[in-house]
Amino acid sequence: GFSSYYISVNGKMWLESGMTGFRNEGKWATLKLSKTMNQTGVDPFGAYNAVVLVYEDTNTNAQWATHFKYYPSNPDLIVFEQTYPDGANNTQDTSVNSNGLISSFPSFKIDTVDSSLSLGYAHFGGFMASAENPQFGEFTSAGASKMEGGIREGGPMAIFDSDLNNTIVISALTDHMSINDGPDSTKKEYRLGLIANISSVPVKEGYSFILSLTRAGGGINKGMQQWGERELQYYGTRERGNSHDRDFTLQYLGYSTDNGAYYYYYTEPKKNYQDTMIDVKKYHDSVGLPTKWVLLDSWWYYKGAGGGVKNWTARPDIFPNGSRYVYEQTGWKIQAHNRYWSTDNDYKSMYPFTCSSQDCLPTEYQFWEYLFGINQDWGLTVYEQDWLSTSEDSVPQLQNDTNFGRAWLMQMGQAAYQYDVSIQYCMSYPRHVMTSVELASVTQARASDDYHPGNDQWRVGISSIFTSAIDIAPSKDSMW
Repeated sequence: GFSSYYISVNGKMWLESGMTGFRNEGKWATLKLSKTMNQTGVDPFGAYNAVVLVYEDTNTNAQWATHFKYYPSNPDLIVFEQTYPDGANNTQDTSVNSNGLISSFPSFKIDTVDSSLSLGYAHFGGFMASAENPQFGEFTSAGASKMEGGIREGGPMAIFDSDLNNTIVISALTDHMSINDGPDSTKKEYRLGLIANISSVPVKEGYSFILSLTRAGGGINKGMQQWGERELQYYGTRERGNSHDRDFTLQYLGYSTDNGAYYYYYTEPKKNYQDTMIDVKKYHDSVGLPTKWVLLDSWWYYKGAGGGVKNWTARPDIFPNGSRYVYEQTGWKIQAHNRYWSTDNDYKSMYPFTCSSQDCLPTEYQFWEYLFGINQDWGLTVYEQDWLSTSEDSVPQLQNDTNFGRAWLMQMGQAAYQYDVSIQYCMSYPRHVMTSVELASVTQARASDDYHPGNDQWRVGISSIFTSAIDIAPSKDSMW
């Protein structure tokens, strides 16, 4: 039918459309194509022409539309959009877990259409900015046996030909925190759409996806770089090079106390952390190390119920004279670790939070403005937001609301920018890192697991392709 579509590269059909649809009132809608429209407009990519297909749910008469935007000045770029003129209600799909979808557009059959083609894929999904479980294989049903998706494993999908001469990258363009991608249950189709736990979609909401083609060699690296340039161009928040220009810790040697480091929950004998850090600084000076900053891991602040953060303040048994004193004595700028907020945190009486049984997240910008505002006098230069995956898997509002996930990261990032603080994401999923294209304050992301001899924390090559594509510096963690 007219609603079918395909992607052709150099005269050969690479991709053919799969399922198109959305859930409404407890089930997948029965769709009837009611009208088609041609539109023109301008967005950050330039002037575009659009074909819009408007569908009607025959059970509820609710409308849902799919948009194909193409750019005459840039034929190697397509933007897909799904819009909800009437919204949608009771959309959650309880028959699948959160890794499923409540909408599907765009989607593509996994077996290639042209038998003369041999296509492969690299799917940048997984924990620690895709470090844990990126997936690779032939872009066939058999090759897709290792392909995964959803909350944890979703991420940019690169599809390439056998000589690495042409590469397509497909991902969400907007609302990265609300989108899932991955294979269907039969591994016959690759689909993108809204998270299966979302319970309703607001009226007139829309969600965009990008397909970026890179020609003339360069392989996956070049394809991902161009995809990243386009993501950054769309928002115009920062340009390539912003991260290293802005982030002090990316310019100078630093000292780590993260998990696996020598002074991780450990001090010099009969000394507290304050004395230990000052002694480390003195030793560095004595041997001529030009160290200019220190990472304070999770040992320095107050913890509450479930091991979450109760108060993001230095404990007196850790720094008896306070964090400012340590900064003044060492002269080291500080990258300060944080985790999820405890359900009994001290800020709940001042600001609203949304919580699970073990994990809380603030819901207003004013909280972050307060937090960064009262922590300006002790050398804070990078705020490390760790345990992102724990919050993502725990706090229901991150998976059942179309807007909260993005709002949470935007509020954090915009407040940090106001106070000239940079942000490192840690224990992230690709969706967190992709959201950073809207934020100039996010400059780096952990790209491997914690440092321990014998594990694979040194394997940052794949995750670095992903993070560097959107100008996020890949952090390997400690080394000694």
